[in-house]
Amino acid sequence: MAFGVFSTLSGPVLGFEDVNPLYLVGRSMILFWWAWMNLLLLCINNQRKAEDIQEDRVNKAWRPLPSDRLTISQAEKLLWGAVPVIGLITLCTGGFPQYVLLTALNFWYNDGGGAHNPIFRNLINACGFVLYASAAIDIVATAPLSTYTLTIFQWLAVIGGVVLTTIQIQDLRDQAGDSLRGRPTLPISIGDGNARWTVIVPILFWSTFPPFFWRLDVGGYGLTVLIGAFTIGRLCFLRTSEGDRTTFKIWSLWLVSIYSLPLIKMYYTRREHL
Repeated sequence: MAFGVFSTLSGPVLGFEDVNPLYLVGRSMILFWWAWMNLLLLCINNQRKAEDIQEDRVNKAWRPLPSDRLTISQAEKLLWGAVPVIGLITLCTGGFPQYVLLTALNFWYNDGGGAHNPIFRNLINACGFVLYASAAIDIVATAPLSTYTLTIFQWLAVIGGVVLTTIQIQDLRDQAGDSLRGRPTLPISIGDGNARWTVIVPILFWSTFPPFFWRLDVGGYGLTVLIGAFTIGRLCFLRTSEGDRTTFKIWSLWLVSIYSLPLIKMYYTRREHL
């Protein structure tokens, strides 16, 4: 959602016209429900199998299935009923092509073995983030794929690169459950310490490359560099499961700071013309 709002507000930087604030709020609410529906599908499919429930009893016992508030049969009925309904809704709201591709990635990840290969896990997650970002542009800025400029495609590629090379940070917090299930995530495959370095090095790069991509001055690097440095510090010194859960949230904030860069670029551009 943040990506769509920041991208739309960035106006001509990404090839959009300035929008009315009330219009932006209305389209943002549509995007919120679009994102919520797609996340609902992902969560149901990610949690409905017996082995998923066993893992969640260790990592996330509060979820509906491990806490016995929902049965496997009920979850499957909800999943298969929601797929066509959400598809019809996205035909009206926008973001239908992205919904179809996200649903395919969802089943590849959870039913096609994608979750059991660290490389595929990162690739699927990166594609998912890019599709969410693309849908955000489609819905909030009412700019379908056919109207994208080269800059938009390049920016989406940058976002995909960020997620592809750093999303394994989410696996640091779930090592107990992943080990119980035998899922070969990166921390389990190469060790906790080595896995942290596979996140630290890319964060160093991606804290500086996106501001460079937008040709920002030194001040434009501040947000991504500061939050990136804080994330790295936590990865180095706070190595508990609870610490890693908080670090993942800060990583998410770092990602949002990257999303904001086109808006920062627009601010600098307009200030130069005053």
